[in-house]
Amino acid sequence: MKNRILWVWMLGIGIGIIISSSLNVLTQPKITEDFIRREARKLGMIDPKDYFDKSAMEKQKESPSQEKRNDLAFPAANHRITIKIPKGTTSKEIAKILKENRLIVSEENFLNKVYAKGMTGKIRWGKYEFSSDSSEDEIIEKIINGDFE
Repeated sequence: MKNRILWVWMLGIGIGIIISSSLNVLTQPKITEDFIRREARKLGMIDPKDYFDKSAMEKQKESPSQEKRNDLAFPAANHRITIKIPKGTTSKEIAKILKENRLIVSEENFLNKVYAKGMTGKIRWGKYEFSSDSSEDEIIEKIINGDFE
């Protein structure tokens, strides 16, 4: 009699596990790449592809001559340009400011350099003065060191 009760009890537990597992599988949301991104954003994570293009970074490493500037697009050499970086400005917004002031050729290349140097969170706000012929590396060093007016 005790063996039969034990057997029925074990059978009941087994059936319960099978039913709950089946319900879990049926009610799970379909896990897609889009679902994972949405859930990651809810947790405050970012997708680096949204901010940085690795292929452009690789191209830049291969051909360092990309910093050549078109004379029509940029002001005359040694022209002084003053920009203001407000407190709390993101790297992407800073790249946009620099591009608007014709200090950099590409926001994407600038962000890739900042990312490659591991300096995304180290850019300092303030008022900076640059020469129109400053290289991207000089600009990055200046705004990371806080060398402002």
